Amino acid sequence: MGRGKMVWKLITLKNYPLFSRLWIHQAFLYDMKDTIGMNFTMYKSLYNGTYVDFEEFEGLKHFLVNKLENNPDSILEICRNWENDCNLLLEHTKNLSKLILAFLN
Repeated sequence: MGRGKMVWKLITLKNYPLFSRLWIHQAFLYDMKDTIGMNFTMYKSLYNGTYVDFEEFEGLKHFLVNKLENNPDSILEICRNWENDCNLLLEHTKNLSKLILAFLN
């Protein structure tokens, strides 16, 4: 039996370039699952923003609230891991910029 009409929840207003939409796809399907144990399977990235299935979004909220109530340190660990990953990405970008500049000279 089907769910009926799907309701979409806008989660970003940003207009992402095409390559970023591929990153969003990867993040929603795999990275979220690896990081927090849950992921979005129904989403769309359109010109005016990114939308997810409302029921999945509500499920994620409940999942994270339960996780926070049962083990607050797990949320802090997720945040620390995310910050570390962002710092690694920034470092990689700096190195990539240096390589590009060296190539252009």
